[in-house]
Amino acid sequence: MAYSESTEDYLEAILRLGEGLPVVRQVDVAGFMGFSKASVCKAVPRLAREGLVECGRHGALVLTPSGRAVAERVYERHRFFSGLLERLGVDEETAQADACRMEHALSEESFAALRRMVEGAGSEGSGGRPAALLRERGGGGVARHAAK
Repeated sequence: MAYSESTEDYLEAILRLGEGLPVVRQVDVAGFMGFSKASVCKAVPRLAREGLVECGRHGALVLTPSGRAVAERVYERHRFFSGLLERLGVDEETAQADACRMEHALSEESFAALRRMVEGAGSEGSGGRPAALLRERGGGGVARHAAK
């Protein structure tokens, strides 16, 4: 199922906060995302209705297995894109902001293909350059521009 960018962002925030906090509450999510607590209070019931989050004791937000799967997929993409951009010389703040947008934009197929290309760029025969891989795989105009 496809979820909105907003839904994915909330789930990713809960996942990331849960890595460092014993309990994730709405106020934590609001602070992490830079939203008002009222905005988060409005979103949480929707996430619960969609079966992505459960509200535990004392206001704790707990990802359901479905919610965790979505959050992990989005966060995997975030780490991939932010890491790639930083390796390309983009400053960390910009890389993080851009990764937040990029993580939602690609289909599963396109993301998997891009990841294979980037991870394979260091393999033998590629010359360590994605442009070389694009030329080898018939990347057309993109490869010609990337090679310049």
